[in-house]
Amino acid sequence: MSVAHVATAAKHDPSAAQGHTTYKAEVLLVEKALHAEGLLDQQYVDGSFGTLTKTAYAKWQRSK
Repeated sequence: MSVAHVATAAKHDPSAAQGHTTYKAEVLLVEKALHAEGLLDQQYVDGSFGTLTKTAYAKWQRSK
């Protein structure tokens, strides 16, 4: 997994069309981890670093 790829997805996916994915496989790894932590509902584990994923990721960062 490339952290640079995930950062790129976090910048591009939220403002893109619904369902857009940038580096889907790598974003899925992050989303699965966020789901395992109880921060992201399973229905949003879709490989798109959208606004809900961005919010869940920020919450995870603040918890550390």
